[in-house]
Amino acid sequence: MQEATPKERMLKKIRKALIEKAENLDNKNKYYCSDLMNWSPDKKVDIVHSMEVFYYFESPDKLIKHIHDNWILKGGKLIMGIDYYKENKPSHTWQEDCCITTMKMFAKKDWLTFFKAAGFKNTESWFYGKDGDWNGTLIVSGVK
Repeated sequence: MQEATPKERMLKKIRKALIEKAENLDNKNKYYCSDLMNWSPDKKVDIVHSMEVFYYFESPDKLIKHIHDNWILKGGKLIMGIDYYKENKPSHTWQEDCCITTMKMFAKKDWLTFFKAAGFKNTESWFYGKDGDWNGTLIVSGVK
């Protein structure tokens, strides 16, 4: 097995420290650091909420399907909030501004399509917090 690079060792320490901080602030819940495409909870849950996560994945549609199939109970709900999307013009420079390798920008209709294709029903979407040029947070939800 290949030895971890200095950067990988540093990131591992940061992840560990962040998990410890979360656990110190909230000892009622469990915190994990894992590849979400391969992780599933021990028991399926009624609700999954995500804020500012999905667009960092190469294939967010696959993550949404994985969550539908492996994380959520029948009748449960996925609620996603994002600010990086096509209708929100001020966010269009974020990938370059923040030097982030993977950020996938899609329109509201595409996110709804991802939810429906994954098997979610009663899908809804809306914008929250519009202010001037800022289109607000795009919220998408669906029921399994």
